[in-house]
Amino acid sequence: MLVKSLIRVLIFLTAIFMAHPLLLASEEVYSGWKTAESEHFKFIFEERDRKSVEELLSFCEDVYDRVTAYFESYPKKVVCIIHGRIDTANGYFSSFPSALHLYVTSPTEPWIGSKTENWLKILLIHELTHYIHLTYQKGVVEFLSRIFGRHLRVIDSVLMPGWMVEGIATNFETMFTKGGRGRNPFFEMIYKAFIMEGDLFTLKQAGYSSSYPPQNRIYVAGYLLINYMMERFGDDVLLRITREFARFPFLGPAYSIRKVTGETVRQIFGGMKWELEQKYLKEYSASGGKIVSPAGIGNYYLPRITDNGWYLYRSTLDKPPALVLFHPETGDEDLLVETSLTDYSSYTVAAGKQIVFATYKSKSVHPAGSILTSDLYSYDLRTKKIKRITRGAHLWQPAISKNGGKLVAVQKAGPYSRLVEVDLKTGKPKLLFSMEEANVYNPVFSPDGEKIAFVLNHKGVQDIWIIEYSRPDRAITEPDPASFPKNFNADRARPLTGPDTHGEYFPTFLDNYTILFSSDRDGSLSLYTLDISQNKITPLWSDPVAAYAGDISSESLVYASYSSMGYLLKSVSKDELPELKAVQSDAANISGISVRQNPTGSVYGYTDSQANVVPAGDLESRAYLDFPKPLYWLPVPFYFDPLFSQGLIPGAGIYSYGNSNLGKASWSMALTSRFDVFQPGIDLSIYLKPWILSLTYRISQSYLSTEQSGSYQLMAQSFSLGIPLVEKYWFNTGTAFSIHPGIQHQYLISSERDFSFPQIFGSSGMERQNRLFGFGTARFSMTKARAPKDFFPLKRAFISLYGDFPIPVFPGTEPGYRLRGTFSLSIPSPVPHHVIKPGIKISYTTPNLLGYKTITGRGIFDPEEQETTVRALGALDYLYSIALLDVPLPFGFNLQGIGGGIHFEGTAGFDPEKLNIIMDYIYTGVELIFNVGTPVGGILPLGAGVSIRFDPSFERTFNIYRDLRPYFFLSLDSFLDAGFSHSAADFRFFSAITDKGDG
Repeated sequence: MLVKSLIRVLIFLTAIFMAHPLLLASEEVYSGWKTAESEHFKFIFEERDRKSVEELLSFCEDVYDRVTAYFESYPKKVVCIIHGRIDTANGYFSSFPSALHLYVTSPTEPWIGSKTENWLKILLIHELTHYIHLTYQKGVVEFLSRIFGRHLRVIDSVLMPGWMVEGIATNFETMFTKGGRGRNPFFEMIYKAFIMEGDLFTLKQAGYSSSYPPQNRIYVAGYLLINYMMERFGDDVLLRITREFARFPFLGPAYSIRKVTGETVRQIFGGMKWELEQKYLKEYSASGGKIVSPAGIGNYYLPRITDNGWYLYRSTLDKPPALVLFHPETGDEDLLVETSLTDYSSYTVAAGKQIVFATYKSKSVHPAGSILTSDLYSYDLRTKKIKRITRGAHLWQPAISKNGGKLVAVQKAGPYSRLVEVDLKTGKPKLLFSMEEANVYNPVFSPDGEKIAFVLNHKGVQDIWIIEYSRPDRAITEPDPASFPKNFNADRARPLTGPDTHGEYFPTFLDNYTILFSSDRDGSLSLYTLDISQNKITPLWSDPVAAYAGDISSESLVYASYSSMGYLLKSVSKDELPELKAVQSDAANISGISVRQNPTGSVYGYTDSQANVVPAGDLESRAYLDFPKPLYWLPVPFYFDPLFSQGLIPGAGIYSYGNSNLGKASWSMALTSRFDVFQPGIDLSIYLKPWILSLTYRISQSYLSTEQSGSYQLMAQSFSLGIPLVEKYWFNTGTAFSIHPGIQHQYLISSERDFSFPQIFGSSGMERQNRLFGFGTARFSMTKARAPKDFFPLKRAFISLYGDFPIPVFPGTEPGYRLRGTFSLSIPSPVPHHVIKPGIKISYTTPNLLGYKTITGRGIFDPEEQETTVRALGALDYLYSIALLDVPLPFGFNLQGIGGGIHFEGTAGFDPEKLNIIMDYIYTGVELIFNVGTPVGGILPLGAGVSIRFDPSFERTFNIYRDLRPYFFLSLDSFLDAGFSHSAADFRFFSAITDKGDG
C-alpha cells in the first residue's frame, strides 16, 4: 500500500515536471548559463546575451582602471551577471556573494540623460562603483574579513545612509562619461522644484527612500551632497572620507566626514541647500502655467487630448496606477484600465475608439529566473474590453494613426531599441527603422498617417527624426528581439534637429507639418515648435521648473512639469502664445533657429553595414556551473538549539554560510556544543534549484535535559521539494500557486540521566525511537496591487492545504494522518483604505494522533490537549490604515507607515461519530503594525497585538493571567502568521517526553 502511494505521488510530480516545457513554450529557448572572463571580470550570461557581453568586454577594463584608481582598492575578479530577459533598465550590487547584476535593457524614460553614449557602460560604472566602495579593501573590516571571509567586507555599509551609497555612484557615472544624471535636465528639475518651493527634504530623510516625492530621493540627495563636497573640498574628498571611515566604521560616516572636511554633515547639507537656493530662486517667477491636474500628491502625465476629454496615465498615494479619462473642467476622472504601464508615455489613442498601451507581465517560473516582458494591449472605449495584441514581443511606447489603422512601437534590441510596425490583427512586428548603437523613443504619427516622427539617440546625440511611413521603397523584415540593431531604412529617415549637444524629447504633431517638442537647448526643459516645411525651430514656452512635454487643446497649450507634489499638468491660454499663432498663420515669416538640412550618413556615422562591436565568434566562453562557495563564518557564543527551542544555553560554536553566484545552490550550517555536557547542536541546510524546482535538505540535532523525565537527544533530517506552478504579476495582480511535498526522519534517544554524544554509540541503557513521515503543502494566493496609502491589500485571496502522515517502516509506528486548510479573503471596506477580511481554518486529525490543539486563536496561550478529531476556527478582521509616514528613526531606520486591526475569532471542535459540536473559545483583540524601513533598504513589518478569550459556555471562569495574552508577528497578516498551529516539525516526536509527563 505504501509503495503504491509513493508511486502515485512520483507519477503526479513527474507529470507536473514534464508539463512545464509546454508552459514555457512561448518564451525564448533556455540553453543554460555561460561564462567569459577578462583580466578583472567574470561575466555570467545566457547565449542570447552574447553581444551584450562582447560590448561590455570592449570597455570593462577601462572602467575598472578608472574606478579602482580613485579608491585605490583593487579586487582581483569582479563577478558580473547579465540579465537579458527583463524589459526594464536596472542593475544592482549583491552582497552575499559580492557580484554585479546588470539588466541589458536600456531606459525607456529619459532619467539617465540624453548625453549618455552607452547604457551598458554607464550602468557598469555605477554598479562597479558600488562594488569597489562597499567592499573597500582597507581598514578594520578588511582585516576581519581576512579571518571570517572576504564577503563580509560589506558589513560596514549598513552604517552608511542611502544618500552616501547612491551619491558616490551617481557622481561617478557623471564624472567618467559625457552623460549621467548629473547632466540630465529631467534629474535637475526634481531638486529644482523642491528648492523653488522651499520644500527640500531634510538631511535625515535623505538617508532612505519613501513613498513621498521624490521617490528617487537617495539618488537626488546623494548626487547633490557628494557633488557639493567634491567642489568644496576637492575631487579626492571621497577617497579621504572612505579611508577614514574604514579605519573605524563603528562611529559612523558622519564622524569621518567631519574629521576630513572640518564640518558636520548638517553644516554641509545647509551649505549645499544655500547654494542651490542662490542658483534657482532667482529664476523663480509666477510665469508658469495654471495647474490643471488634481491637487494633492501624485503623478499626472501628459494626456492624449481628444474631443471626449483627456486620456492620461496617473498614479497617486490614494489610487493604484491607471489609465483614466480626465475631465479638466471638473477635475473628475473615469477609471479605464488599472495597471502599471511600461513607462509613463506607453499609451496612444485612436479616433476616440481605442487605447493601445504597453504593460509588463512578470513570471518567475522559468529556469533562467525572473522574466519581465512588455507587450501591447488594446482597450476598446465602447465595449470596455481589453485585447492582447502581442505576445513576448518586447514592445513599448506605441503610436497609432488617427484613424486607428496603423500601429508602430519601440522594440527592445539588446541594450538598444528600434522602431517596428505591428499588425493589429496578428500582433506580428515588422522592422521599420533601426540604427547601430542607437535608441528610439516616443514615435508619433502625423495626422494624415503619412509620416512618423521619433526621437533617436545615437551615442549621446539625441535629435528628432522623421520617416516617411508611406514610402513604397522602404524595406521590410522581421526583427529578432534578442539581436542588436543593424542599419535598416536608415537612409530613408532623416533628422529634423541637430546633430548638436542638446537633447530633444517627446515630439507631437500639431498638424502635418508642425511638430511640438521639448528641448534643453536653453539650459532648461522648454517647449518649441518645428516647422518641417520651413526648417525652422521657434521657442514656444518656458516654465520656471520645466516644460518637458506638451500638446495643444482647442483653447490652450497643455504641458507636463514637476513640483514637490510630483509630476503635474499645467495649461496656458493660446492668447499667451504669439509664436504658435505665427506658426499656424504664416510659417514663411517666422524667424527662429535654423534646422540643419538632411545630412549625409557620415554625420551620424551610419552606413549600411553588418558590423558589430566585437566580431562574432571572438568571445571565448564556456558552460557555467553554479556551485556554492563559502562566503563567511562567525563565532556563536551560545548553544544553538534548532529543535527544542530552549532559549539561551551556555555553549559555543560557529555559523557558516555559502551561496552560488546565481543563487541556485546554497548552504548554511550552525555547529555548537553545550558547556555542561558534550552534546552538539547541529543545523545544516542545503538548497538546490535545478531548472525551476527547488530541493532542500536539512539535518538538525538538539539535546534536552529535564529534571522530571530525563534527557533526550533528537536528530531530524528532512528532504522537501518546491514546485512553483504559477508565479506571475500581470495587470496589477500577483498570482502564485505552488506545492511542497517532503519527507522527514526523526531519531530520538532518551535516558534517565545526562549523557554525552559519544555515549550514544554502544550504550545499552538508552531508549531509541525512529519515526518517518511524509508531509506536503499547497498554497495559492492572488493579490491586487494597492496604493501607497493602502496599508493592507484591499483585494486578496489566500488558500493553503497541509497534510502529514506517519510512514510505517519502523516498529511501533501508528497509522494516521493530519490535514489542515486555511482560507482568507480581503475585500475593501466602504471606508477608504480599510479592509474587511473573513478567514477560516479547519483541521482533521485521526484519533490515535491527537495531541495539542492544532488550531488556536491569536495570542500566546498555554497549549491544551485536543479532544475532537475535527477542529475549526472562524475569524473576522477589520484592518485599517492609520498613517503613511516619512519619519526618520535612529541608527538608519525609518517609519514608513502604521496600520491597525481588530479581530474576532471563534474556535470549536467537532466529533464526526457523535455529530457533536463543542464550542471552545471566543477571541477578540487589537493590533498595531509598524512598517519600518531598514538601513539596508526594504520594509520590515513589525506587528504586535493583545488578545482576550472567553468560554461561551461559561464553564471556565475568566482569568486575566491565563486568558489575556500578547502576540507578535513579522508580516501584515496576523491571521496567517500569529496563530499557533502545530505542523510536521513537531509531529509527535515528543511522544516519549509527553508520556512521562514533561509536556
